[in-house]
Amino acid sequence: MRLRHTILTTALAALTACGQATAPDATPATSRFVLVATAEQPLPAIVLDTTYEDGSHVQVYAISDTVVIDADDRYTQTSLIHVYLDGRYGGRSRRVDHGTVTRAGQSLRFESGFYHNLRYDGVLVDSMLTIVQDLSGDGVHAPLILHAR
Repeated sequence: MRLRHTILTTALAALTACGQATAPDATPATSRFVLVATAEQPLPAIVLDTTYEDGSHVQVYAISDTVVIDADDRYTQTSLIHVYLDGRYGGRSRRVDHGTVTRAGQSLRFESGFYHNLRYDGVLVDSMLTIVQDLSGDGVHAPLILHAR
């Protein structure tokens, strides 16, 4: 429980720090990216739409996602999804993750320091970060498009 509190406090501190203004000629030490679309769908966007063997129909929507990368190539990601079962709202899930980023040109490799064996790739071009990730937890990887803010 204490570890979870520490992680949430760190994530909130990182997000709060990103909202502070910098001088126009200053190089920001932290980059903040906000989800604008997934699989070329505007938000809220479906990241999972499937019918299981028992006939239940599940839809998972990405509501928001923020990735903050600091000057030491550490990241914090905060995601919010909504789940619908057979067309009815079933609940929401907020996930906070953190870890390291390895850069190779425009390519980025994210490795979680919180979730065991969670790794995903991204591409950073100008102010647009595209990552391919399984937000639903069901093995379906959707391209997430985030813009610098």
